[in-house]
Amino acid sequence: MKASLLCILAVFASSQAQICFSPQAWESDIFTYYSQGENGEPTAIRRGKESYDAQNLRKRFSEEIDTSRTDRNYYDELYLHKEQVGYRVNLNTRECEKFVLTEPFRYVEVPLNTTLDYTYYLGSPGVEGNFVEMNYYSGYTERGFYRGAWTTKECIPYIHSYLSQFPTPNYHRTTHYNVIIGISNPNVFDIPRECQ
Repeated sequence: MKASLLCILAVFASSQAQICFSPQAWESDIFTYYSQGENGEPTAIRRGKESYDAQNLRKRFSEEIDTSRTDRNYYDELYLHKEQVGYRVNLNTRECEKFVLTEPFRYVEVPLNTTLDYTYYLGSPGVEGNFVEMNYYSGYTERGFYRGAWTTKECIPYIHSYLSQFPTPNYHRTTHYNVIIGISNPNVFDIPRECQ
């Protein structure tokens, strides 16, 4: 009985040790792809800058404007989950929309019920300073099937995706690059002037 319990605890401890914990605050450029199903036609593609503050449950996303495309609107979005309010500024018209946040704050982290599948190098490990060691995780979560890659040092997000089937097939993949730990501009979470 004691041996069985020790074995179970050892397996639990080793699976927990595989999960890394990402920084609580960071900024990055992001590229997000949405589609109906993993191999479906894209329904949206967004590129921009994200500021993330898990401690205070805040996110800011400002889309990068593609001046060659005049057929769509671009947005600057602020999500203040403690206050349950969001602000969306149309960067084309400068109009502000204030809305109630009904969904919980989505942490950018390795889900606890995923497993470490493998470790690999991004870049060339044969050239000093030109590679990053990555951990690749996958597993089923409440949001759907998860896959993601995170740096082994500091647990910085690189790429993560979810594939869900309910209520309809839905897939999204986000790539983070130029990640900076911490928030360089403390005013980034201020309410936009168009919304005051």
